[in-house]
Amino acid sequence: MEIRSIHAGAAGRIEVKDAGSFRIHTLGATTGTYAGFELGGADFIKVTTISHWGTDCLCTIGRYNEQPMVTLWNTLVRFKDVTYEGEKPLLRILQEIEQNGKLNDFLAWSGANNTNPAYESIAANVLPAWGALLLMIAIFTVVSVIALTFIDNDRR
Repeated sequence: MEIRSIHAGAAGRIEVKDAGSFRIHTLGATTGTYAGFELGGADFIKVTTISHWGTDCLCTIGRYNEQPMVTLWNTLVRFKDVTYEGEKPLLRILQEIEQNGKLNDFLAWSGANNTNPAYESIAANVLPAWGALLLMIAIFTVVSVIALTFIDNDRR
């Protein structure tokens, strides 16, 4: 089987076209949504957590967008035995990729088509994260000092 084209759209839609067109559609996460659902008020909670800003900072510094992505491959491997019109098209495609030594190319392609603008390695992504983390450190330091002062003044 010859793979004629592999296309990934912004929302994670993947189409693998061969002699008999086969398509896989996945949900993509974008800002303010999780698995296609709006976060609403939870979006405010998300941006007030250290883990949100820490993850953004680590992924930006670690050049997340430039890394190969194994998630798509692992998901496809899980579904390799799914039958479609009496055949296992995913199994054929996965075997073709492995036998032709194209796995590293597939992983690199997968990573390049699943980038997150928030993780682009630019100062505009790192500085707000650092600023938010420093602000949280300052707030927690003040709260700790006040709490310790109250403990010191407790005369029980």
